[in-house]
Amino acid sequence: MNANALTPAYRDLLETVQRYDATVPAAHATRPEADWRLVHIALSDALIEQALEATENGQPALVDNRPAQDTAAIAAVVKASTAAQRIEQLRRRGHALVARVAGLDSALWAHPVRLLVHDRDLKLVADQQMPWHALIALRASTHLPAHTRQFQAWIDAACRG
Repeated sequence: MNANALTPAYRDLLETVQRYDATVPAAHATRPEADWRLVHIALSDALIEQALEATENGQPALVDNRPAQDTAAIAAVVKASTAAQRIEQLRRRGHALVARVAGLDSALWAHPVRLLVHDRDLKLVADQQMPWHALIALRASTHLPAHTRQFQAWIDAACRG
């Protein structure tokens, strides 16, 4: 599958996250939410990778983001890691996902993937099916850029005061 759009989306996210980490003080009010997002994104990447593997193995593909929205589980990861470790985990997961997407046989691009989307209260808010190429395009064009914009907004707010 073509990972061309995914690669710059991760690059931009990681550059912005690194600027955030270098600019925003550790005690800043946005840090807990930033920590949550770093773990959320890395967990989401792992879930997408697992579903890609299922597709490659001829099994039904399911991306259920519940584990990536589980506040208690994410809090445990945050407590057990440093900001640098969370950023590195995001980098590793992002690179692994890009590699997995790039290596997906083109015959599987149109293979359906079921997407279950939960909110932070773990309530199901969407249950839909789409082809892999659409899910990856959505991640590259919408999901990752939204996180990048949020980190940039936190940088801007911290610099203003």
